[in-house]
Amino acid sequence: MKDKGFSLVELIIVIAIMAILAASIAPALIRYINKSRKADDIAFGDSLGTMIGAAMTENESIYEYITYSVGMDSDFGSASKTYRLITYMSAGTQMNAFRLNALSGLDNNIYSEANTEVGRIMGELMGKSVVKPKFNKPADLDQWLICVDKNYNLYVFVGGHVNNSVWNLDSNGDYNGQGSTRHAYMIWPHVDPRYNALTTPNDVARDQP
Repeated sequence: MKDKGFSLVELIIVIAIMAILAASIAPALIRYINKSRKADDIAFGDSLGTMIGAAMTENESIYEYITYSVGMDSDFGSASKTYRLITYMSAGTQMNAFRLNALSGLDNNIYSEANTEVGRIMGELMGKSVVKPKFNKPADLDQWLICVDKNYNLYVFVGGHVNNSVWNLDSNGDYNGQGSTRHAYMIWPHVDPRYNALTTPNDVARDQP
């Protein structure tokens, strides 16, 4: 008997079944992809923090820069000033434009050497330009923040809307970014539970204070 193949009705049924399967699989696939991207960013944050921490113990200028930064404010370490931002890097920025936050009164030679050494480390990790977080959203989640607390412990956050007017993050990781309160997500040495709770980058806008 000759095989007549699929009838039109059968073909429509097969297509409908495939569409239903695709619709049911897609959300799980997207969650998996975003979870993988966050894991990559956390691993990258680990590299950032570990390498700068090692340089801090080996390079006197970096140590002096961080020590000076921590000691600038008598109330640093309070709930509103828990983390001192020493630098932030926006995705796509050329690495030759890398700068540590300038500190008034700090010896220029110390600043210059610390800036050069940290910039070199960043260049080794990122190449010629600042890499974009894989789990990202333009403006809201496209910056790497490196901070220190009063005990000289380093932290890496991801966030957005940071500019040169941002100096501190509070105990929750919040800061005033370009006129509104924003939240940065710690990814090293600990991971912010709110970061783990993000399903897609679009959740960031809804998660702000």
